[in-house]
Amino acid sequence: MRILAGSFALVLCLSCQMLHAQIWAGVWISSTSWGTGTSCSDDHADAEAFCEVTAECTAPPNPITAFRIEGDANNRCPNQPVDNLVTIGQLDSMTEHVYAHSTALGYGRTIYTFVGNGDCNGNSTIIENYTDPYGCDPPPPPPPPPPPPCTSCNKCTGICQPPGCSCPIVIDLFDEGLHLTSMQDGVSFDFNGNGKPLFMS
Repeated sequence: MRILAGSFALVLCLSCQMLHAQIWAGVWISSTSWGTGTSCSDDHADAEAFCEVTAECTAPPNPITAFRIEGDANNRCPNQPVDNLVTIGQLDSMTEHVYAHSTALGYGRTIYTFVGNGDCNGNSTIIENYTDPYGCDPPPPPPPPPPPPCTSCNKCTGICQPPGCSCPIVIDLFDEGLHLTSMQDGVSFDFNGNGKPLFMS
């Protein structure tokens, strides 16, 4: 059974029974080398990273003799280098784990992430398969800071206000005395400049 996920694949055997087999040996291949064992790592900047592990399973008790798991990371950005990384290793005695990741190095943004498992029982699990189509772009700006909290009550209006605000000052410029309206005959005025007029005298 071959399960494709973007540019990655898990390749497993067709004979599947829920038995407790174990991995006892393996062979690995990367983009630049190969060897015996059940783990593989490949890491390149602006070049393809590839790993494949063929894991040998105990039989009996399990009729599955082997399964293959592989990962591939091959992404580029026009404006910055990209690190492509693939690792495969044993998660437990019967499970192999694949991790593939592409990171835009200029902005430190993740372009692609793939995480999956395969085991001697013929199971395959895709844990994460993520692509950011804007991973090569600059990160978005941070949100604006929240407004300052209300810490006191305006003695003139009775309204909660941020620190630093104060009551208005009335000055008699022409020495005619102050002629103020009563509360009943007041007017609506946008005192706080927030588009919500207050009725005041």
